[in-house]
Amino acid sequence: MDTMFLSYSFDPEDRDTQHLLGYLDTVLRAHGWRTVTGEALGGGGLTDEIRQDITDSDALLSLLAPRGAAKADGTFATSDWVRDELQYARAIDKPCVAMVFDKVGLPAGMFSERERIDYDPRTPTAALLKLVAILGLWKQRLGRPVKIRIEPMDLANLLRFNGAARCEARITRGAQVVQDWEPVRVSPQVGGVFVSLRLPEDALVQLRADVSGERWSSLESQQWVHIPLEKQP
Repeated sequence: MDTMFLSYSFDPEDRDTQHLLGYLDTVLRAHGWRTVTGEALGGGGLTDEIRQDITDSDALLSLLAPRGAAKADGTFATSDWVRDELQYARAIDKPCVAMVFDKVGLPAGMFSERERIDYDPRTPTAALLKLVAILGLWKQRLGRPVKIRIEPMDLANLLRFNGAARCEARITRGAQVVQDWEPVRVSPQVGGVFVSLRLPEDALVQLRADVSGERWSSLESQQWVHIPLEKQP
């Protein structure tokens, strides 16, 4: 299940945000997302713990709700630290989007060339439908988690016991290189030695390894799963 960092101000008196959280819980669960928030850390500033949680999450959804007194133009400011969490996610190229409440006035340029979801608490359906579309795109880009068993076992054992060995993966789709060669972690488990990847639909994966001066390489392979069957008595 993919992880969504849900960034919002923890004010129990903010009924509009509480209602929206109820909608979001249903939408995110239905689309296979597990939520993480900074509430357990007291809802404070952008601490190292919050930065790590955002980094470890697959995406971030920010709720920019009105805070404080109305400004001269009738709009409201929003939470500084919620905005900081959004800016941090952008800085590390994390998939992220903000749901901006209709009464919030934001600094010019904050959403220049950035997608946002305008949210009116009186008519939430349009915003939620746009969010569903964005979640679908993120799921496609993130791909699905796949475990690949290293074969033959001679190579698997070399990778397992040789600390200097290096294993890399490349992901392609048609003529497009989705991910060029990047190191992957080798994990000894029951049943063999595996690497774990996230693969988009219809993508091909290729592995290579360097062990003791020798190069091992596979062909580009489809995401087939080998399921052995045994004849029953």
